[in-house]
Order: sequence, then structure tokens, then C-alpha cells
Amino acid sequence: MIKGIDFGTNTSEAAFADKNGNITVIPNTEGELITPSVVYMKHSGRALVGSQAKEYLFTRPDCTFMEVKRIFGTEEKLTAHGKTYAPEEIQAHIIEYLVDCAEEYTGEVISKVYSAMHEYQHAILFEIYQEESKYPQNPGKISPKTPMKFLTF
Repeated sequence: MIKGIDFGTNTSEAAFADKNGNITVIPNTEGELITPSVVYMKHSGRALVGSQAKEYLFTRPDCTFMEVKRIFGTEEKLTAHGKTYAPEEIQAHIIEYLVDCAEEYTGEVISKVYSAMHEYQHAILFEIYQEESKYPQNPGKISPKTPMKFLTF
């Protein structure tokens, strides 16, 4: 079984292909097939992801983050409850959440995740990190659900 994540700026999804090539999109814990790429950082440091986090966009905008993918590789830092995060750290919570949903749905431990990325995004990240050995400093590397392989198109 091949599993993958569509790691989007606004929404993210997890899916798998069975041995016959049939694709199944994996529902998240709320039963939704599409997960908003939104993270709310609680005071405890625990993250809420997706629709649960989206509920805090207007009531706690200082601790709720969306479209974080747009600032990957920049020096910009995000702050919630006095703690500072890199954009990749925030986005890693979405990857972890989707992997957890996929493991629960399939009943299998996921040890490797593939995610598609536009060629120009790969080029931008590669340029930022200057050399392939530094390039893995991305959400897949920060997330404990590693390794993550980005496929470019």
C-alpha cells in the first residue's frame, strides 16, 4: 500500500493506493476528507489542527496560524503564548495529524510519507538551503513521523 499527503497551503489531504491502484482519500478525525491547513497552538504547547484550529481564527488569531507554507525558509518566526516557532514547526503538526489519521484508518504504522511539491517550491527551498545535505530541514524532518520524501512535479 502506498500512502501520500497532499500538503497544501490552504488544505491538506492524506490518501493511499491499494495494490490494484485504487485511490482512497483518508478522512480526518472529524470525518472530513479535506483538512484545513490551520494550526492553533494551545497554552500547553499542544496543537489543534484542521477544523478544530480554524474555530480559533477569529477568537485567538495571535495563536492560530494558516498559510504557513508561504513563509517556509524565511527568517520569519511565529509566536504563540510567548513561545517562538519556525513556520516548518507549525506545519509539521499538520503532517503529524494526517499521519495519525492515516494510521488509525488503515490500521498500519506509517514509517515513510510521500508528499507532492511543485517544482518551483522545491527549487525555492533548495536555493534557500543551498545544498542537498541541508535541504531536509523541512516539516517532514522536524516531524517525528519521519522520513518524509517530497516528490516534485
